[in-house]
Amino acid sequence: MKRFVLLAVTLAFLLPGTALAKEKNNKSNDGRSISVKKGTMQLGGSATLDLDSYDGYNQWTINLSPQVGVFVQKGMEIFGGVSLVYYKADDVDATTGYSINGGARYFFDMNPMWLYLGGQGAYYPETDQFGTAAFGIDGLGGVLLPLSKNVALDLGATLGMLKYDGADKSNIHFSGGYLGVQCFFKP
Repeated sequence: MKRFVLLAVTLAFLLPGTALAKEKNNKSNDGRSISVKKGTMQLGGSATLDLDSYDGYNQWTINLSPQVGVFVQKGMEIFGGVSLVYYKADDVDATTGYSINGGARYFFDMNPMWLYLGGQGAYYPETDQFGTAAFGIDGLGGVLLPLSKNVALDLGATLGMLKYDGADKSNIHFSGGYLGVQCFFKP
């Protein structure tokens, strides 16, 4: 039941933005250059599916991450969002978790696409998945492939560190990639 709630919440964040972007795009020209000017707002998100197998032990994770952002100057975006996680491993009950995150990205024009680099911080409240609260910091990078003047496909990766509350050690993690859709709205 929890996974259906997570999916419904994510779709509730993503679908209105896609519909608005399509409506605005129908009124504009057919250009494929998205706007990264000051005041432009971004609504979208990403999803990952991680499959791991080692020593006969299998696990998989689904992560849905809706987010919203605003460009504070040309090419510089600040953003925030949530990540909703569903985790399942062999012989272990499925668990869910979430995090609250925020960060910044800088976009480089690589006509016709946009390259971005940035960072984010995240807070992971105590949940079934983590067992204790945690804090994380990630470096991220990726590319936006414009599909229209207001919508772009987002392909990226993260590298970060996770520190569990009260634990002496931290966990370094790498997400080999994520796929997302970003919608951009001019002020």
